[in-house]
Amino acid sequence: MAGFIDKTNKSLLQYNIVVSDRVKELCDPLCGYLGFSYIAYARLFYDHSYCGLSNANMEFAKRYVERVKCHDEIFGPFINEAMINKPNFFLWPEKKENLGDILSFYNELNIWHGINIAFRRENFIDIFTFAFEKGTMSSSQTFFLANSYILIKFAEVFAKQAEVGGIINDHDLSTRGFFHNNFVKRDNIIDEAFDKFIQQISFTSNLRIRQPSGQYVRLSKREYDCINLLIKCKTIKQTALQLGISPRTAESHISSIKVKLGVNYKSELIDILEMNNFI
Repeated sequence: MAGFIDKTNKSLLQYNIVVSDRVKELCDPLCGYLGFSYIAYARLFYDHSYCGLSNANMEFAKRYVERVKCHDEIFGPFINEAMINKPNFFLWPEKKENLGDILSFYNELNIWHGINIAFRRENFIDIFTFAFEKGTMSSSQTFFLANSYILIKFAEVFAKQAEVGGIINDHDLSTRGFFHNNFVKRDNIIDEAFDKFIQQISFTSNLRIRQPSGQYVRLSKREYDCINLLIKCKTIKQTALQLGISPRTAESHISSIKVKLGVNYKSELIDILEMNNFI
Protein backbone atom coordinates (compact mmCIF):
# COMPACT_ATOMS: atom_id res chain seq x y z
CA MET A 1 0.00 0.00 0.00
CA ALA A 2 2.84 2.41 0.87
CA GLY A 3 4.45 1.93 -2.56
CA PHE A 4 1.14 2.55 -4.27
CA ILE A 5 0.65 5.79 -2.33
CA ASP A 6 4.15 7.01 -3.16
CA LYS A 7 3.63 6.32 -6.86
CA THR A 8 0.22 8.00 -7.13
CA ASN A 9 1.37 11.01 -5.11
CA LYS A 10 4.19 11.55 -7.60
CA SER A 11 1.53 11.63 -10.33
CA LEU A 12 -0.33 14.25 -8.30
CA LEU A 13 2.85 16.34 -8.11
CA GLN A 14 3.33 16.14 -11.87
CA TYR A 15 -0.24 17.29 -12.38
CA ASN A 16 0.39 20.26 -10.06
CA ILE A 17 3.26 21.32 -12.29
CA VAL A 18 0.97 21.29 -15.33
CA VAL A 19 -1.79 23.41 -13.77
CA SER A 20 0.31 25.64 -11.46
CA ASP A 21 -0.02 28.77 -13.61
CA ARG A 22 -3.79 28.39 -13.83
CA VAL A 23 -4.06 27.89 -10.07
CA LYS A 24 -2.00 31.01 -9.43
CA GLU A 25 -4.29 33.01 -11.71
CA LEU A 26 -7.21 32.09 -9.45
CA CYS A 27 -5.33 32.73 -6.20
CA ASP A 28 -3.30 35.85 -6.97
CA PRO A 29 -6.17 38.39 -6.73
CA LEU A 30 -7.05 37.25 -3.19
CA CYS A 31 -3.37 37.10 -2.18
CA GLY A 32 -2.91 40.66 -3.37
CA TYR A 33 -6.10 41.84 -1.70
CA LEU A 34 -5.74 40.22 1.75
CA GLY A 35 -2.01 39.54 1.78
CA PHE A 36 -1.99 35.73 1.91
CA SER A 37 1.28 34.02 1.08
CA TYR A 38 -0.27 30.58 0.79
CA ILE A 39 -3.60 29.28 -0.53
CA ALA A 40 -4.29 25.59 -1.01
CA TYR A 41 -7.26 23.53 -2.12
CA ALA A 42 -7.94 19.83 -1.68
CA ARG A 43 -10.88 17.68 -2.77
CA LEU A 44 -11.02 14.58 -0.57
CA PHE A 45 -12.88 11.52 -1.83
CA TYR A 46 -14.20 8.69 0.32
CA ASP A 47 -11.83 6.12 -1.20
CA HIS A 48 -8.66 7.66 0.36
CA SER A 49 -7.87 9.65 -2.81
CA TYR A 50 -7.60 13.41 -3.14
CA CYS A 51 -6.91 16.21 -5.60
CA GLY A 52 -4.54 18.81 -4.18
CA LEU A 53 -3.66 22.24 -5.60
CA SER A 54 -1.87 25.30 -4.23
CA ASN A 55 -0.21 28.55 -5.24
CA ALA A 56 3.07 27.38 -3.65
CA ASN A 57 6.19 26.71 -5.66
CA MET A 58 6.92 23.18 -6.83
CA GLU A 59 9.65 22.59 -4.24
CA PHE A 60 7.07 23.22 -1.50
CA ALA A 61 4.55 20.96 -3.25
CA LYS A 62 7.16 18.21 -3.60
CA ARG A 63 8.01 18.31 0.10
CA TYR A 64 4.32 18.26 1.02
CA VAL A 65 3.55 15.23 -1.13
CA GLU A 66 6.61 13.39 0.19
CA ARG A 67 5.82 14.08 3.84
CA VAL A 68 2.05 14.28 4.28
CA LYS A 69 0.58 10.81 3.80
CA CYS A 70 -2.43 11.12 6.10
CA HIS A 71 -4.50 13.66 7.97
CA ASP A 72 -3.36 13.60 11.58
CA GLU A 73 -5.11 13.75 14.94
CA ILE A 74 -5.67 17.49 14.54
CA PHE A 75 -7.04 17.69 11.00
CA GLY A 76 -8.79 14.30 10.98
CA PRO A 77 -11.57 15.24 13.45
CA PHE A 78 -12.04 18.65 11.80
CA ILE A 79 -12.58 17.01 8.40
CA ASN A 80 -14.86 14.26 9.66
CA GLU A 81 -17.05 16.71 11.59
CA ALA A 82 -17.73 18.87 8.53
CA MET A 83 -21.42 19.12 7.71
CA ILE A 84 -23.06 18.97 4.30
CA ASN A 85 -23.06 22.24 2.34
CA LYS A 86 -22.02 24.34 5.34
CA PRO A 87 -18.60 25.90 5.88
CA ASN A 88 -16.72 24.32 8.76
CA PHE A 89 -13.82 26.37 10.17
CA PHE A 90 -10.53 25.37 11.76
CA LEU A 91 -8.40 28.27 13.00
CA TRP A 92 -4.77 27.33 13.50
CA PRO A 93 -3.63 27.68 17.14
CA GLU A 94 -1.56 30.67 18.20
CA LYS A 95 0.79 28.49 20.27
CA LYS A 96 3.08 26.19 18.33
CA GLU A 97 2.78 23.18 20.65
CA ASN A 98 1.49 19.65 19.94
CA LEU A 99 0.86 20.61 16.34
CA GLY A 100 0.72 17.26 14.61
CA ASP A 101 2.49 16.45 11.35
CA ILE A 102 0.71 18.87 9.01
CA LEU A 103 0.92 22.05 11.10
CA SER A 104 4.50 21.18 12.06
CA PHE A 105 5.28 20.98 8.35
CA TYR A 106 3.80 24.44 7.71
CA ASN A 107 5.60 25.87 10.73
CA GLU A 108 8.97 24.56 9.50
CA LEU A 109 8.41 26.30 6.15
CA ASN A 110 7.58 29.65 7.76
CA ILE A 111 3.84 29.42 7.06
CA TRP A 112 1.49 30.24 9.91
CA HIS A 113 -1.52 32.32 10.98
CA GLY A 114 -3.85 30.09 8.95
CA ILE A 115 -7.41 28.90 8.69
CA ASN A 116 -9.02 25.91 6.98
CA ILE A 117 -12.56 25.89 5.63
CA ALA A 118 -14.21 22.56 4.79
CA PHE A 119 -17.37 21.98 2.73
CA ARG A 120 -18.84 18.48 2.76
CA ARG A 121 -20.56 17.49 -0.48
CA GLU A 122 -22.36 14.27 -1.39
CA ASN A 123 -19.33 12.52 -2.88
CA PHE A 124 -16.35 14.47 -1.52
CA ILE A 125 -15.12 17.10 0.93
CA ASP A 126 -13.64 20.39 -0.29
CA ILE A 127 -10.99 21.96 1.95
CA PHE A 128 -9.39 25.38 1.54
CA THR A 129 -6.31 26.63 3.39
CA PHE A 130 -5.47 30.33 3.75
CA ALA A 131 -2.23 31.30 5.54
CA PHE A 132 0.45 33.95 5.98
CA GLU A 133 4.15 33.97 6.64
CA LYS A 134 5.06 33.72 10.31
CA GLY A 135 5.24 36.98 12.21
CA THR A 136 3.03 38.98 9.84
CA MET A 137 -0.09 39.11 12.04
CA SER A 138 -0.86 40.00 15.65
CA SER A 139 -4.41 38.58 15.79
CA SER A 140 -5.32 36.05 13.13
CA GLN A 141 -8.65 35.30 14.81
CA THR A 142 -9.82 38.91 14.43
CA PHE A 143 -8.65 39.01 10.82
CA PHE A 144 -10.38 35.80 9.76
CA LEU A 145 -13.63 36.67 11.53
CA ALA A 146 -13.63 40.02 9.78
CA ASN A 147 -13.05 38.45 6.36
CA SER A 148 -14.92 35.16 6.67
CA TYR A 149 -17.53 36.04 4.05
CA ILE A 150 -14.87 36.91 1.48
CA LEU A 151 -13.12 33.58 2.07
CA ILE A 152 -16.36 31.63 1.72
CA LYS A 153 -17.18 33.48 -1.50
CA PHE A 154 -13.68 32.85 -2.86
CA ALA A 155 -13.97 29.14 -2.05
CA GLU A 156 -17.23 28.89 -3.97
CA VAL A 157 -15.86 30.76 -6.99
CA PHE A 158 -12.55 28.85 -6.98
CA ALA A 159 -14.23 25.43 -6.94
CA LYS A 160 -16.59 26.46 -9.73
CA GLN A 161 -13.87 28.00 -11.91
CA ALA A 162 -11.54 25.04 -11.33
CA GLU A 163 -14.24 22.62 -12.46
CA VAL A 164 -15.26 24.68 -15.49
CA GLY A 165 -11.63 25.25 -16.46
CA GLY A 166 -10.78 21.57 -16.21
CA ILE A 167 -8.29 21.99 -13.36
CA ILE A 168 -10.34 19.56 -11.28
CA ASN A 169 -11.47 16.35 -12.94
CA ASP A 170 -13.35 14.04 -10.60
CA HIS A 171 -13.09 11.16 -13.08
CA ASP A 172 -9.35 11.24 -13.80
CA LEU A 173 -7.63 9.11 -11.17
CA SER A 174 -4.21 9.95 -12.59
CA THR A 175 -4.48 13.47 -11.13
CA ARG A 176 -5.08 12.22 -7.58
CA GLY A 177 -2.92 11.37 -4.61
CA PHE A 178 -3.83 8.94 -1.84
CA PHE A 179 -3.84 9.11 1.95
CA HIS A 180 -3.35 6.21 4.35
CA ASN A 181 -6.50 7.11 6.27
CA ASN A 182 -10.07 7.51 5.05
CA PHE A 183 -12.83 10.00 5.83
CA VAL A 184 -16.27 9.41 7.25
CA LYS A 185 -19.25 9.78 4.95
CA ARG A 186 -22.13 11.17 6.97
CA ASP A 187 -25.64 12.52 6.54
CA ASN A 188 -26.49 16.14 7.11
CA ILE A 189 -26.83 17.31 10.70
CA ILE A 190 -29.03 20.20 11.74
CA ASP A 191 -27.08 22.36 14.14
CA GLU A 192 -28.85 25.55 15.20
CA ALA A 193 -25.84 26.78 17.17
CA PHE A 194 -23.65 26.40 14.08
CA ASP A 195 -26.19 28.26 11.92
CA LYS A 196 -26.24 31.10 14.42
CA PHE A 197 -22.42 31.24 14.45
CA ILE A 198 -22.29 31.46 10.66
CA GLN A 199 -24.89 34.24 10.63
CA GLN A 200 -22.79 36.19 13.10
CA ILE A 201 -19.50 35.93 11.23
CA SER A 202 -20.60 35.83 7.59
CA PHE A 203 -21.10 39.56 7.32
CA THR A 204 -18.74 40.92 9.95
CA SER A 205 -16.68 42.51 7.20
CA ASN A 206 -17.88 44.94 4.61
CA LEU A 207 -17.86 43.46 1.14
CA ARG A 208 -15.55 44.86 -1.50
CA ILE A 209 -16.31 44.92 -5.21
CA ARG A 210 -13.70 45.30 -7.93
CA GLN A 211 -14.30 48.00 -10.51
CA PRO A 212 -13.27 47.62 -14.18
CA SER A 213 -10.35 49.96 -13.37
CA GLY A 214 -9.05 47.39 -10.90
CA GLN A 215 -9.81 49.47 -7.82
CA TYR A 216 -11.98 48.11 -5.01
CA VAL A 217 -14.90 49.81 -3.31
CA ARG A 218 -16.36 48.81 0.03
CA LEU A 219 -20.05 48.03 0.53
CA SER A 220 -21.90 47.86 3.81
CA LYS A 221 -23.86 44.79 4.84
CA ARG A 222 -27.17 46.50 3.99
CA GLU A 223 -25.88 47.60 0.59
CA TYR A 224 -24.84 44.02 -0.06
CA ASP A 225 -28.29 42.79 0.99
CA CYS A 226 -29.91 45.16 -1.51
CA ILE A 227 -27.55 44.08 -4.31
CA ASN A 228 -28.18 40.42 -3.54
CA LEU A 229 -31.91 40.91 -4.00
CA LEU A 230 -31.45 43.17 -7.02
CA ILE A 231 -29.63 40.44 -8.96
CA LYS A 232 -32.53 38.12 -8.14
CA CYS A 233 -34.77 40.52 -10.11
CA LYS A 234 -36.51 41.88 -7.03
CA THR A 235 -38.16 45.31 -7.28
CA ILE A 236 -37.36 48.11 -4.86
CA LYS A 237 -40.64 47.46 -3.04
CA GLN A 238 -39.95 43.72 -2.80
CA THR A 239 -36.42 44.39 -1.58
CA ALA A 240 -37.64 46.83 1.07
CA LEU A 241 -40.33 44.43 2.26
CA GLN A 242 -37.92 41.51 2.55
CA LEU A 243 -35.31 43.56 4.41
CA GLY A 244 -37.83 45.30 6.65
CA ILE A 245 -36.92 48.80 5.47
CA SER A 246 -38.76 51.50 3.57
CA PRO A 247 -38.64 51.65 -0.26
CA ARG A 248 -36.98 55.06 0.02
CA THR A 249 -34.19 53.56 2.17
CA ALA A 250 -33.72 50.67 -0.26
CA GLU A 251 -33.54 53.13 -3.16
CA SER A 252 -31.00 55.17 -1.21
CA HIS A 253 -28.79 52.10 -0.75
CA ILE A 254 -28.91 51.29 -4.47
CA SER A 255 -28.08 54.89 -5.34
CA SER A 256 -25.16 54.81 -2.91
CA ILE A 257 -23.83 51.66 -4.59
CA LYS A 258 -24.04 53.27 -8.03
CA VAL A 259 -22.14 56.33 -6.79
CA LYS A 260 -19.41 54.16 -5.24
CA LEU A 261 -19.03 52.16 -8.44
CA GLY A 262 -19.28 55.20 -10.71
CA VAL A 263 -22.27 53.97 -12.73
CA ASN A 264 -25.61 55.54 -13.60
CA TYR A 265 -27.69 52.67 -14.89
CA LYS A 266 -28.81 49.29 -13.59
CA SER A 267 -27.33 47.57 -16.66
CA GLU A 268 -23.87 48.98 -15.82
CA LEU A 269 -24.25 47.79 -12.24
CA ILE A 270 -25.21 44.31 -13.43
CA ASP A 271 -22.10 44.20 -15.66
CA ILE A 272 -19.82 44.92 -12.67
CA LEU A 273 -21.61 42.31 -10.55
CA GLU A 274 -21.08 39.75 -13.32
CA MET A 275 -17.39 40.66 -13.42
CA ASN A 276 -17.22 39.97 -9.67
CA ASN A 277 -18.93 36.57 -10.09
CA PHE A 278 -22.08 37.64 -8.26
CA ILE A 279 -24.22 36.38 -11.12
